[in-house]
Amino acid sequence: MAATERWIALCLHDLTNNYQRLLWDDAKKVAPRHNHSVNVYSADKSADKQVEQIRAILDLPVNRRPAAILVNAVRENMLFGVAKEAVSKGIAWVYLCRWTDSIEDLRRAYPRVPVFSISPDQHSVGHIQGTQLRLLLRPEDEIVYLQGPSGTSTSQRRLSAARQVLSDRVGLKWTIFNSDWSREGGHATMRSWLAIFTHGQLPNFILAAQNDDMALGARGALFEWASAARPIALDKLRFLGCDGSPAFGQRLVTEGDLVATVAVPSVTGPAIDEIFSALSIGRQPTAEINVDSTSFPSLDELGRKGARRIAHKIEPTSEKSRR
Repeated sequence: MAATERWIALCLHDLTNNYQRLLWDDAKKVAPRHNHSVNVYSADKSADKQVEQIRAILDLPVNRRPAAILVNAVRENMLFGVAKEAVSKGIAWVYLCRWTDSIEDLRRAYPRVPVFSISPDQHSVGHIQGTQLRLLLRPEDEIVYLQGPSGTSTSQRRLSAARQVLSDRVGLKWTIFNSDWSREGGHATMRSWLAIFTHGQLPNFILAAQNDDMALGARGALFEWASAARPIALDKLRFLGCDGSPAFGQRLVTEGDLVATVAVPSVTGPAIDEIFSALSIGRQPTAEINVDSTSFPSLDELGRKGARRIAHKIEPTSEKSRR
């Protein structure tokens, strides 16, 4: 980059799932409005790599450093050192879709540098998915639940809210797995669970995943399992995702691959606008900014579908058709 270029560093968890790419696309659209470009860094799901990438950014000469670092953390608790160094150098620091109490410490220590978190309201996301489950659950069902890495605030908040919605369902069984937000991770996790059922008799279940990629991977694993001539009641196959971008998650629902998703907006554009608004008026933004999510389809429509006992197709959409 040119020594005089004004830019923003976007440090993402990875670039394999669709929500991460949505974050990148949104940043590329909004940053030029503030006369900045965006450089993206993929940690490839490695917390150590993410720290190394950020440290390399901080080691740049003063006139080549970014105005801000936006981070979708692999592990929030590993970033305090580089976050503090960035803010001490006057670089705005934003956690995307994550929260950590260290934000408050940094804001007190460096009140003139924007430091904040911006996320979909993760409790609301979990509440919406919990409500979707409530509308679709049958009396004999158990829940197979795929969450992201257990140490992330996103996973913890979404699961907590979903369980709270269903807390009155005494005896409801939850089988909870951790995965890595990827389609491959969802596939591997579901495959491990299915291996328990060597005689081909599955329990009645509904699967909810904390993103659409893991839900789609889990669905593919079930298709492979069923292809070995194991009997499956088609009207009992229900997969719920989350993130719900129009081009991916919502399309999967429309095409019948998923029963429902939670449409989660990108937060990079609002984060960039907030940074430059704060810099222009010389004040800190709110420490934790939340944006609203919605059910897709709407909860009313999903309730009507649930009443009709949704029949869910099993054949996977081809990779070619997803491109």
